Amino acid sequence: MSVPYHIGNGWGGGLVPVITVAAYQATGSLGYALIYPIVVPAVAFVLSLFLMPETRTNKIWDEAAAPAKA
Repeated sequence: MSVPYHIGNGWGGGLVPVITVAAYQATGSLGYALIYPIVVPAVAFVLSLFLMPETRTNKIWDEAAAPAKA
């Protein structure tokens, strides 16, 4: 789980300053420069609402009590 986490942080978080500065220099507008750091997390949040499974009713201790299958 560490590799996808670090790749996501490197690409997602590491490129924010570069993309924001490039967008600001290209357009001269701070509003357009802030689109990337605002829209990308918002889209990820909306996708997670629909694609992540609900785990509220799962109990981790029930799985531990079940016998192991060979």
